[in-house]
Amino acid sequence: MVSGGLPGRIAAEVRKSLTGMSAGFIAERLGISEQETAAALKALASDDIKTVASPTNRYAITAHSWEILKKKVVSALRAFHKANPLMSQGRGLEDLRGVIGAAQKDRGDEFPAIFLESLVGEGILKKVGESYALPEHAVSMSKDERESALFVESYFKNCGMQTPIFPDLEKQCASRGFDDKKLKSILRYLTDKGVLFKVEGSYLFKAQVDVCRTKLLNALKAKPEGLTVAEFRDVVEGNRKICLMLFALFEQEGTVRRVGDLRVLASP
Repeated sequence: MVSGGLPGRIAAEVRKSLTGMSAGFIAERLGISEQETAAALKALASDDIKTVASPTNRYAITAHSWEILKKKVVSALRAFHKANPLMSQGRGLEDLRGVIGAAQKDRGDEFPAIFLESLVGEGILKKVGESYALPEHAVSMSKDERESALFVESYFKNCGMQTPIFPDLEKQCASRGFDDKKLKSILRYLTDKGVLFKVEGSYLFKAQVDVCRTKLLNALKAKPEGLTVAEFRDVVEGNRKICLMLFALFEQEGTVRRVGDLRVLASP
């Protein structure tokens, strides 16, 4: 345990908080310099206080509060995985920031990220893309869910170059006995798996998108000044709506960029 002096004052301040306190926030509360506070935090030796740092800041939190936040994050992710069993991803930093509760002045910028990365280092969490998940979580599908996923996948595959009609898909799914909630879960799963692309609130079959991308790149090599939507329609033999969706996707991924009414190669 720390005794008196500056370390004691800092420790007493940290024990008032349920989340991480930055050196800057502590300095403001105690009326001392941030550099002095950061140095004291770095040297602080206390059984009940943890210190963690980013390249630009240092934070302190009681060991008790650390354990409470850890349990809250694990509980939140367990509930998320239960509600979304077909998603391999977990919850993102901004989503978990509210769970950690580090939103007071000078506390919420870096501490949640440092805290979550520390839990990854401890093996409490794992990173899946830009999200955090429980290490034991893995997508598991029942026979019924696999059959339903194959049905939805086949629907988009069979659309070819026709724009998928979502109400029609919902109607077909309902006739097979699964509701909108299950459909949304399957769509997330297929997107996460890379079978579908989500574009402007709708979905396209990835294999078809890949074919269209190749055709577009070949067309732009032959006509580097760019293609209009109408010209792209002729290239892929699709309707205007699906071509606009494809252009939106290709712009988003950085394949093409828009110049007036034309799309040109993003990196000629």
